[in-house]
Amino acid sequence: MAKIDFLKSLVKNIRFCLKSSIVILGELFGLCKIYLILLAIVMIAFPIIFYYFGSPGIDLDLLRILVESEVAMFAIVISLSLVAVELAASSYSVRVINLFKNTPDFWFILETYIGAIIFGLILLKLIKNNDLSNFYPYILSAYFYLSIFAFLALVPYVWNTLNILKPSTMIKMLAEKINKQNILSAYEKTHSFSWGNIPGNDNDKLRSFLRKYFEGINWVGNANIIKIDNDRIIRVFTEEKSIEIILDRNYLTTAEISYDDQQYYLHIEKENDDFKISYQNSEKISDKEPIQPIIDIVCGSMLKYDYETVKIGLRAIGENSNHIFENEDLNDGEEEKISRLLFDHMKRVGILAANTKDEDSAIEVIVNISENGITGAKKFKSMTWLAVDTLRRVGGVAAENKLEDATKKVLSKLGFVGREAAKNKYGGAALWAVVSSSEIGKMAIKQNLEYAAKTAYLSFKWIGVVTAEQPELEYITEQVAESIGEVGIASVNQKMKKAAEQAAESLGEVGIAATNNNQFNATRQVVKSLENLGLSTSEHEFKDAAWESVFSLRKIVEITIEKVNDDLTRQIAKSLGEVGDAAAEHELRIASLLAVDYIRWVGLKTAQKEKLNEALWQAIESLEKVGIAVCNQKELEYIGDYAISYLGDIQKRVKQSNAEISKQIEDSIKKIEDAKQKSEKNKISKSSPKRSFRS
Repeated sequence: MAKIDFLKSLVKNIRFCLKSSIVILGELFGLCKIYLILLAIVMIAFPIIFYYFGSPGIDLDLLRILVESEVAMFAIVISLSLVAVELAASSYSVRVINLFKNTPDFWFILETYIGAIIFGLILLKLIKNNDLSNFYPYILSAYFYLSIFAFLALVPYVWNTLNILKPSTMIKMLAEKINKQNILSAYEKTHSFSWGNIPGNDNDKLRSFLRKYFEGINWVGNANIIKIDNDRIIRVFTEEKSIEIILDRNYLTTAEISYDDQQYYLHIEKENDDFKISYQNSEKISDKEPIQPIIDIVCGSMLKYDYETVKIGLRAIGENSNHIFENEDLNDGEEEKISRLLFDHMKRVGILAANTKDEDSAIEVIVNISENGITGAKKFKSMTWLAVDTLRRVGGVAAENKLEDATKKVLSKLGFVGREAAKNKYGGAALWAVVSSSEIGKMAIKQNLEYAAKTAYLSFKWIGVVTAEQPELEYITEQVAESIGEVGIASVNQKMKKAAEQAAESLGEVGIAATNNNQFNATRQVVKSLENLGLSTSEHEFKDAAWESVFSLRKIVEITIEKVNDDLTRQIAKSLGEVGDAAAEHELRIASLLAVDYIRWVGLKTAQKEKLNEALWQAIESLEKVGIAVCNQKELEYIGDYAISYLGDIQKRVKQSNAEISKQIEDSIKKIEDAKQKSEKNKISKSSPKRSFRS
């Protein structure tokens, strides 16, 4: 089995080397082909020209001038190239020096001029000593053609150098290096010790490892080290203390270290027939990782307000990263390494953009993060979670700096990524998207970013509607309903009328989806949040948001009655009564009228179904409560007449079947009439003129 694995690894490495070699040769030919074409033109065209128009002839003086010119041009080329490199390094990053160093143009010109100068000097020496043979004319012609080529080659070299100095060209060349192999090779594993060398040569490494990564282990300097249980356990011990490092039973990827009644996990990497042991977080990233140079250019351009370069750089990173995630075969460890590196960079750039109030750049970062997150949601759990967390970090800073458009974009993208995560049943990522939206939404409200707050409710709705379709994700739907309620109350307290209205509408949509899919616990949370929101909006006299809360409750109760859910229908009837009562107290006419009308509708529907008896009783009680409340308000008294009439309609439905309920309805009608008469008496007493008596 080990031999088969070795052969597979060998074949894989050979294929990778051949593929890389072909790619490198192709790139080299693509970069140098202009020089090869130019050389062919010189070698073919100039002999023809000299044949028809005569050769200029080359004497010793002309030869000396050519050599001196080449030396001078060589010095100029070197100087200008170094100036170009210094300019690029100072403008963007010292890491772009490698870009120039790996470009074949410079080396090609360098070698051409060195060759031409050496050729010319040797030729001068031979002419001076009269050592030339019969091939003298041909040698002079070859040198002449080489000199012409060297001078003409400066044209494409200067053109290419100027082109490389363009940020877009630099980014394109650097982005080609963003691939799976280059990113993973940037991780340097700092192995602490080898399992096979314990006890033995790695004893001191093991002692240093324990002291470095585990607090309080400073007694291992002279400790004994042995292996037990068929070399599966390393035991480090003194007379008083001991540590055990245990390989898992299947020799997979982790080992457990047991010390002081606590367990820690170590990373294992199999190498030949041995195991390399390291701490879980002992990997570090080398300077050769391919994303950092582009990030340097992006950050430098951001500080210069060069948005176009920022956009090009970020999109190059995003597109090449997406290509890796979509087309490469990645295991969980590789995916986590690549995505963590990517999102760490994106997080830093996004926070920098938000702190410098560069909203356009911040939005571009947010868009790229979300695209990577949506791509990850199709295949990778950890990548999706990292995308959500990165959006949360960037969005928090954007909200703190009152960047409303950027905050809106973060919230909408959290909704998109969370929705995709829910579709793929990545509950952790979807839940984190909800929590993140809640956190950023509250920050936006605190900063009076109302449009951003409205976007938060849309984000909640997009996630909640999808989780409602997944029975195992009901807990997320509950969290969505709770979060909308909390953020909605915060909107009301901050006097955001439109945002509160959107909160009520989103709760209604989530409630409908949850009820249709039998997520009744989530529906209860929706109803609770709608009731609290309705009470708060009524108290603050947000009439549109109040009646939207009532309307959302009506849409949900239609489904609960259809599904013959007595408990939920009763809860909604009670909530309609509470909100209607609060609306009446603050003279919100439409909300009060709708509450009375919807409670009547609930009463009529429940009266037809024996299994909704508790809901019917609650409907009568709620209608009575709102009816009494409206009678206490001068402008709403006529709604009390509606309440009496509606109770009569319900009584007609139940009179023949349930005398007890019919009697309750009569009592409720009597209480409303008494409240109405009392209100009228109060009005008469207040309107009667006061009499004065003279003693």
